[in-house]
Amino acid sequence: STVVTFFAAGTYTFQAQSSLLLLFHGSASITITVDQTLSSIVASPATVSMFAGANQNFSASGFDQFGNAMTLPPPQVEWQIISGGGKLTGQSHYTAPDYSTTAILSASDQSVVAYATVTVTNPGPSIQMPATNHTNSPSAPGSIQLSVNAHDTWPPNTLTYTWSLTGAPP
Repeated sequence: STVVTFFAAGTYTFQAQSSLLLLFHGSASITITVDQTLSSIVASPATVSMFAGANQNFSASGFDQFGNAMTLPPPQVEWQIISGGGKLTGQSHYTAPDYSTTAILSASDQSVVAYATVTVTNPGPSIQMPATNHTNSPSAPGSIQLSVNAHDTWPPNTLTYTWSLTGAPP
């Protein structure tokens, strides 16, 4: 008997030959088909950081029992949000929620699963108009009128402005 180890899917033909006293010869062959079997899935990107409300497309690659890339068999990969929130559309198009979180997504085909981690952060407010002094030639003692305008994309879009003196007055 002979033991054969396979390193790739495919069709293999083996032939055995025998002889007896160089007078009688015989041979036999056998064909064996080694099928590709889905063994692992890799989600891409596996980790990503994004701002709230941003979008990211994901993809999945399949590998067989020998570690070779393979086309994922039907049914196609099913994407799900395991935790952290957000929204999936079109199978693998992720939209981040409106809050900071760490979302876990899964890609599964048959009983094989891969995971992706999404870190969602708040980009913070952006200054739309820099701080401006609206008082002409202020004098001491007196007061001045200052203004600034910022925009926050996160609900509820309520910003609080706090002014402070930096440095010492002359």
